[in-house]
Amino acid sequence: MELLAKERPFFARYLHDLELPDRFLGDPRFGIKEYVDPELEIESTNQSLEHGLQEIMEEFAVDYYNDKNSDPGKPYWGTSTQLLQELSELYSEAPKVMEGLNHITLPKRITTLIERGCDWLEVEYRKSRRGFIVRKPTHLEDERSNVA
Repeated sequence: MELLAKERPFFARYLHDLELPDRFLGDPRFGIKEYVDPELEIESTNQSLEHGLQEIMEEFAVDYYNDKNSDPGKPYWGTSTQLLQELSELYSEAPKVMEGLNHITLPKRITTLIERGCDWLEVEYRKSRRGFIVRKPTHLEDERSNVA
């Protein structure tokens, strides 16, 4: 520790005088560009509470448009309570993902999914009732066709 304490002022001077290449320079507030390792970002996202919900919502959407919906041009709309009831009935085998979801937490998690780019989900108000539109996720068709 004593050696580190002696070196501290020299290291601070080195950092002060260090000139970074332009490719690392960012906004004036922090001075450097942010960096997130793509693999770590994917792993972090996959471990979030919302990711499990996203997978269930994707399956719900596929089931809805393949099995239940007689008019494929008409997207699903339901309140958080209605959507929770549908998900609970269809996916009771996924209790850990469904755990903690209620009419308050579900809208928050769906909003997070929308912010993360789930453009097939949407919040819509009808006569002062907040509901959710669930469209058929087109990215799943692309992923599933690449597997074959």
